[in-house]
Amino acid sequence: MVVNVTLPGHPLHPGIVVRQVTPNGNGTSTITNYGEGIGWLQKNKWYTPDKTINGVWTIQKSSN
Repeated sequence: MVVNVTLPGHPLHPGIVVRQVTPNGNGTSTITNYGEGIGWLQKNKWYTPDKTINGVWTIQKSSN
């Protein structure tokens, strides 16, 4: 498990991101990402054309 904490001055501060790797028992693993925060970027519902800031880690979630 890895926990990242945002620093003052970052647009997601205060906030955290937790990445957890769970073995599936068949030689593969699942990566799960959690994030929480109340920084202005998350609070103001920042958007890109296809996703919000709350979905930014979705593309990195996979089983290998």
